[in-house]
Amino acid sequence: MPLEHRVLLLEDNANDAYLTRMLLRGIANIVAVNNRDDYEHLLSSVHTMLFSLILADVRVPGFREWDALEIAKKNRPSVPFIYLSGSVTDHQLAEAMKLGALDCVQKDRIARLEVVIKRLFNLPV
Repeated sequence: MPLEHRVLLLEDNANDAYLTRMLLRGIANIVAVNNRDDYEHLLSSVHTMLFSLILADVRVPGFREWDALEIAKKNRPSVPFIYLSGSVTDHQLAEAMKLGALDCVQKDRIARLEVVIKRLFNLPV
């Protein structure tokens, strides 16, 4: 049975992208990009695939701290957005939420992402 949810993942670290894919297998189809051009193209093209969720690392070369969220909200304002971070302060988390992020999941607690996404997609936890 094909998965009904498609997730856009912006992640420049191949190992982290792989771990995220493995964590979410069976929950969603992951479309991964690792640079600004591909990310902007997928979100701005009217012929692009539809996404149920956008996941983005907080720190990706070519992006300032909240650029990925700003681009997503400009092009796909109704798609939920979650940041992934190796380290985020409480102040940064509050700022991301204020700007429209649904959540920010620490990479050292990545298993929490599965629960967050299952709840978002109304799947059994």
